[in-house]
Amino acid sequence: MTVDMIDERLTRMELRLDELDKEVEVTKRLSPNPAKQQWRTLKSQVRKLNTTREKLLEHQTQFSIYSKFVIFRAKILIKNSYRNLVYSVLSKRFWHSNCNHVTLSAL
Repeated sequence: MTVDMIDERLTRMELRLDELDKEVEVTKRLSPNPAKQQWRTLKSQVRKLNTTREKLLEHQTQFSIYSKFVIFRAKILIKNSYRNLVYSVLSKRFWHSNCNHVTLSAL
């Protein structure tokens, strides 16, 4: 479920809660009031769905922060890997066994 889907469902549930409030007012004198029982159940579902929505938003925020961190670390690793690759190629080229310890700074 996406946040938009949850919002849409919450809107419909709140409209139904308003209808049930009116039904409870009309059938106030009934002892086991079915409208009131439905209202309580729906109210509980709305609370649970709101909690789910908040958790989903929190997870999305955490994931976006984590993904930015992972991308940042990947860029650093790529840069370091490239640097190590260049260094290893240069060191193999200039520190070859036929050369007598040519230093990189001599280039």
